[in-house]
Amino acid sequence: MSDPVHTPERPPLLPIALLCLGVSALYVLSMLWVTDSHFVPQVSDLYLIAQYAKGFADGHPFEYNPGEAPTTGATSLLHTLFLAVAHFVGFRGEGLIAFAIFSGACFAFLTAVQVHRAGRVLSGGSAPVAMLGAALVILNGPLAWSFHYGADIALVLFLSSWLFRAWIEGATHEGNPSTNFVLPACLLALTRPEASALVVALGVSSVWEERRRTSKWKVRVSWFVPTLVAILVPLALRLLTGSAANTSFSRKLLSANWGAFGAAVFSVEYWTDILRGVLLGFYPASQRLGLGGGNAPYFAAPFLIVFVFLALLRSSSPMRRAGNFLVAALITAVLVTPTVTLGAHSNRYLLFALPPLLILFAVGLEQAAVWMEGGLMVPRNVIFRRLSIFALVFAGLSVARFALIYADSAGSVYRRDEAVFEFIRSRLPESATFLNNGTSIEYRTGRRSVNLSGVVTPDFANILPVETEAAAFELLSRPSFGPLPPFLIAPDSYIAGSPAWKALVTGPPIFVTSSLESSELAIYPTRSDLVGRQRRLVRLELPPDFSRVDSLNVADPIDEESHGYTWRSAVGTRVLFATLKVDKYLGEGRGAGVELADGGRIILGFEEMEVATPVPDADLWCVVRTNPEPSARLRHPEGERRLDMTISESGVRFTTRLGGTEWIRTRLPSGWSEVAYRIPAALLSRTRTRLRVEGRYASYWYEFYQAKNGVDRD
Repeated sequence: MSDPVHTPERPPLLPIALLCLGVSALYVLSMLWVTDSHFVPQVSDLYLIAQYAKGFADGHPFEYNPGEAPTTGATSLLHTLFLAVAHFVGFRGEGLIAFAIFSGACFAFLTAVQVHRAGRVLSGGSAPVAMLGAALVILNGPLAWSFHYGADIALVLFLSSWLFRAWIEGATHEGNPSTNFVLPACLLALTRPEASALVVALGVSSVWEERRRTSKWKVRVSWFVPTLVAILVPLALRLLTGSAANTSFSRKLLSANWGAFGAAVFSVEYWTDILRGVLLGFYPASQRLGLGGGNAPYFAAPFLIVFVFLALLRSSSPMRRAGNFLVAALITAVLVTPTVTLGAHSNRYLLFALPPLLILFAVGLEQAAVWMEGGLMVPRNVIFRRLSIFALVFAGLSVARFALIYADSAGSVYRRDEAVFEFIRSRLPESATFLNNGTSIEYRTGRRSVNLSGVVTPDFANILPVETEAAAFELLSRPSFGPLPPFLIAPDSYIAGSPAWKALVTGPPIFVTSSLESSELAIYPTRSDLVGRQRRLVRLELPPDFSRVDSLNVADPIDEESHGYTWRSAVGTRVLFATLKVDKYLGEGRGAGVELADGGRIILGFEEMEVATPVPDADLWCVVRTNPEPSARLRHPEGERRLDMTISESGVRFTTRLGGTEWIRTRLPSGWSEVAYRIPAALLSRTRTRLRVEGRYASYWYEFYQAKNGVDRD
């Protein structure tokens, strides 16, 4: 027997619009109040997206700056194109930022309309339930912040809500499986790469539902068109830019930046926090969620998941489809959350599931009212109305608190980022270029910078975030990079937090913001005398009948990738990562007194690399730059810090697939030193050898030599 089908009626557009208008006015006016009536984003990432949009509009798509190699730093293709059209028709500078914010407000209205229609379907046509669901979405603080944030999350929320509504309405097409969800699913796949997991799961769910309905396996091509789009987007980006996602997902994984143990701890704690703090509402606002901020009480009224569970007990095809959607959303969230952005921006990578949860919460309130009616002898509409008031009180507090957060974020960007932009525009020449690890200056100043975090700058995409200090210095030292920009923009706390930054900075900053926050943005003059000096041996000089056959610059992501470099360095569950070391060659030997900055690793484990061994039957001489007092970035779930160790005697062993050497122990003098190791020819393969180095030592630079005539001298 078919479920009763409700034909959705026209949503009450005027009440929804007025409520949305009130919230948008609150947020926009709160921003203008703290920014001297200027439109600014709440997170400076919007400036980056605007720069890409400008490039699309000006005819050089994917080029962050005209003439640069294409990159895909603006992750959302559809949203970037949307802003590009706005820029093309005349929204420029601050005007484009205002357009992004106001368009987000429009997406809030469209989302509320979709949620209202979904509420009518799920509740069997109840107008009060549908209106409550729409109101809870409009008055939700994290959602309101996201809609007025200006970035792609507003578009994602609209498309995911549209997709949810179209998906559950598909349950009303008995005997004729619906494809209404295909269009919003395709658009969502064009907007965010993470949506690929969601649209694949929904396609598989469609096949399974058809199997249950007809007892036959049946696949309609249209169900997997969104999957095709999700596949084609990264393939096209790879063809156009050389990278499917310039901000590499693999480089942002928690496991890559904290180790497997740290990733497991953070993931378990995060999902525990989401369940207890957000879905049940047991946490105070001060309790952090993941690696981001907290504010757990403001995501929903208490016992959100309980009332969602009550709603899912209702037996209907739309409700079963809603449950399938939540399962697909959970799969997506589990796949995309274990990264260094865990919990960032009010858990933005989970927010796409919040509107469906809120409308199911409203349905669950109605279900609770039905069950309570018999026991309390009170009409269900009275119970529902009072429960709704309770939920709306929490919603009002949520939207008010996040309006204050919104204003504070805008004020921070205005007093820090915009202050830096104004100084650059008014005090520095137009030809000035910058190293940048604090903001995105191009769109608001017209100047160029090298983004040390690898978000937009070619060749910097493979930097592991935890190793930015070392990897960025090594990339800046590559001969292909060219002259070093004369200025560095970075938080002053970042520079002060590592003594190694003196390798790039000379003297005090020429400008520091005065936002009175815990960390200010500063502009430093740079020094270039140390840059590139580490790319050669300083002390050792091999005989002339030896030729260099290979070299590896440790902590240079390009060099490491070309050598198939892997490593493991840990003590128990504490993992050591690369950092920058500044020291001198001491003693009376060659190069005495030379100061050198070099990125490298403390190895308490092993390294592996592919090494060229072109000379047959010749031993391989491996020269390693090392230091008896190396530094590392130590990470563990309990915290991270810069670690300085003492390794006065290194112990190493070399192995290949053909065998290995004995353990070799070397007493190290103070300062930089270079140690030569002999690897017998019998352990080497022809042309290239996979070399494993294990032990307790520090490595910064490798050079490999073989005798030119194939005969070694002792």
